Amino acid sequence: MTRNKLLTLGLSFFLIFVGFGCKKAVDNAQENALFDIITSNTWVVTKMEIGTTNYKTEFDPYQFQFSRNGVVAAKRTGINDVNGQWNLTLSNLSILINYSSAGLPLSRTDGLWFISGTTFTTVDATREEGGVTYKLSIKAL
Repeated sequence: MTRNKLLTLGLSFFLIFVGFGCKKAVDNAQENALFDIITSNTWVVTKMEIGTTNYKTEFDPYQFQFSRNGVVAAKRTGINDVNGQWNLTLSNLSILINYSSAGLPLSRTDGLWFISGTTFTTVDATREEGGVTYKLSIKAL
């Protein structure tokens, strides 16, 4: 991450914690800071579990790039990028991912993920479907 991006993120977090006079401004600053973290990196999957089954190795060939325009690109050497959609909702700290008819393994990421932890270089998320817990962790390259 460049020095300017780190300064921007640092300033965003400072403004979040020091506070604005308006809740909307705080919400916008938080959302922008999280968007900056997600969209300024290329990501790899470090954990993908559905129930007790580990699917992480299926994602080893992939790198993911999230764009501010709502497109998430799955990049893999030797094949064309596969584009999906993503949307961040700050009010419940969730990310909706949809790869439409991409097939496995990318379709395993489809759904509403609730962010359970984040740093400048990691995002952890979970979702529930049919009584089964899905766990996803990504790390910035």
